Amino acid sequence: MIDKYQFRQILAAFSAGLSILTVGCFIGWTSPTLEKLDLTKEQKSLLASIHEVGHLISPIPAGLSIDRHGRLPCLILSGVLTVIGWVIIIMTRNLYHLYFSRFLFGITMGITFTVVPTYVGEILDTNIRGVCFTLLPLFLNSGHLVEFVLGPLVSYDTFAYLNIIVPIVFLMSCFFLFESPYYYIYVNNDRKANDIFRRIKPSYNYNEIKQSIKIVKYNNYENVKILVSKCMNRNFLCVVLLNVVQRFSGMSAMVAFSHHILQNNIYSIVFSVIVLFFSLVSTLVISRVSRRKLLLLSCLGCCLSHLFSCVITWLHYNNILHFTYDYNFMLFTSICVYASIYSIGLGPMPNILQGELLPLDLRGIGSCLCSIVFTVASFTVTNLFLKVNSLFINFLIYSLNCLIGFIVFYIYLINTDNKELYEIHHNFDGVEKKRDDNEAEPEVSKHST
Repeated sequence: MIDKYQFRQILAAFSAGLSILTVGCFIGWTSPTLEKLDLTKEQKSLLASIHEVGHLISPIPAGLSIDRHGRLPCLILSGVLTVIGWVIIIMTRNLYHLYFSRFLFGITMGITFTVVPTYVGEILDTNIRGVCFTLLPLFLNSGHLVEFVLGPLVSYDTFAYLNIIVPIVFLMSCFFLFESPYYYIYVNNDRKANDIFRRIKPSYNYNEIKQSIKIVKYNNYENVKILVSKCMNRNFLCVVLLNVVQRFSGMSAMVAFSHHILQNNIYSIVFSVIVLFFSLVSTLVISRVSRRKLLLLSCLGCCLSHLFSCVITWLHYNNILHFTYDYNFMLFTSICVYASIYSIGLGPMPNILQGELLPLDLRGIGSCLCSIVFTVASFTVTNLFLKVNSLFINFLIYSLNCLIGFIVFYIYLINTDNKELYEIHHNFDGVEKKRDDNEAEPEVSKHST
């Protein structure tokens, strides 16, 4: 039963999640819009992927800013930049201006993906943390669906006017947000930290949390050295690799070029609806199935669905599968199977594990490094999709990527289910001897805190 304190937590997580909705909108904007613009294949590829350049450079300042200035100011900045980007799109169709607006969107994306998982992970109780984390990809996929549905139906200008509404609503919702109490602990403002904890977690043990976190005041260079020294820690490596595996499963390319792949507006809309529906299903599944087991099943399912897509595209290219209708429908079905499996496990899991596994004293720099890895992988997948010019090769890469992810996570990933953040971080340097999904507590060899 959700009490008034958890309701406040969920409301804050929902408001922060609206920033993810704005990201979903500007990512999905290219799919129906590129067909309306007279551009070459290279220009389309760059317009669809150039936001990743902004995404690449923004996580480092965002990661430093959330520890220096707080989580909430960074979220507000992301909303302001998104509004500016849509204003540029409304005012012009000049290609270089569009590049710049997409670049601003990328900066917003980097800030959002760095700040929101950290913020949401810090304010939520353990019993609702996993469920609420799955709302983040739900917001992202809702943005994609809005673009796929409205894009083909309205003009370029009307489409931009509709899109600018979303970040404005998000900025208005920021009035209901509060700063993370963990930030106030970090800056030694005990009074404000206690005030917020009393509002959202009245049963907290402040001294235990603060003692367990053991915040160390290092400069940014020393924080990087600490993180590098821990890079062989399997928990951190799993968070980094998970971002790579998620992106190289191909979802970013399918969202950006769904009309090109499926060659049918109805198929594109159905694809987006399936992603959204199973993102909603994941909110029900995540609290009932262990994180590790769900991720492994999702990686394996995505691998098999991409392998099937790889086979049918090879048959089609070699004129073995003769009927175009059969090929298009089979490819659409295979992609939808992938989308459903991805949305339940592989899609939401990076946000969940990043928010849970990174310790507070390294969360800013750790989140920005994860975001950089995410960005490079996403840019590579999106930019190369049209240049490879072969669905067979693309699907083969996606399938092998998911297989590698399955093997690595099976060997190294631990469970975080029903653990407080300070319990997880207490074992950041530990080696868990058991990998049983039902184990109560990991066994460690040494402690980082």
